[in-house]
Amino acid sequence: MSQKYLFVLGYVFLSALFTRAEDNIAIKDSITHTTTPTIFTSLSDSLQGGKVTIYQDQRLINVISTKISGTNTIETTEIQGYRVQVYSSNAPKTSKAEAFKIEKEMQASFPNIPTYVIYNPPFWKVRLGNFRNQEECNLLRQEIINKFPTIQGDVYIVRDLIQILK
Repeated sequence: MSQKYLFVLGYVFLSALFTRAEDNIAIKDSITHTTTPTIFTSLSDSLQGGKVTIYQDQRLINVISTKISGTNTIETTEIQGYRVQVYSSNAPKTSKAEAFKIEKEMQASFPNIPTYVIYNPPFWKVRLGNFRNQEECNLLRQEIINKFPTIQGDVYIVRDLIQILK
């Protein structure tokens, strides 16, 4: 993901957060407790007659939540490990859209497994997981093949830098 895209995305989230800060006193929940809305609940609120569906990496939610609540940030480090690659293409007109489509399918099927869309010019790739050894990674690979038999030939275990908690 390019730095320009990440900067714009961060700017949009922060400006929306600060714009809504004055409205975030407390929203009375229909049960009995009150909650302070986050940017994610504010954006997905359907009171305006529309519906916004947000697809984002769980790490983004964690970072923003820790900053808002004032708790310590989550520290991660990168080590050499393994991931399951389910897509790789360099088709100029279709590979980017296809990569994000496959990412959504994988996130829906495996919500607890981190999913990454990687652009390494000219290839768009989709990879899943943060595994320290091949055996754990192979279990996910088999599960993906069982669930999506049509992509069996495109599912590989690859070495990659993975994110782990410090």
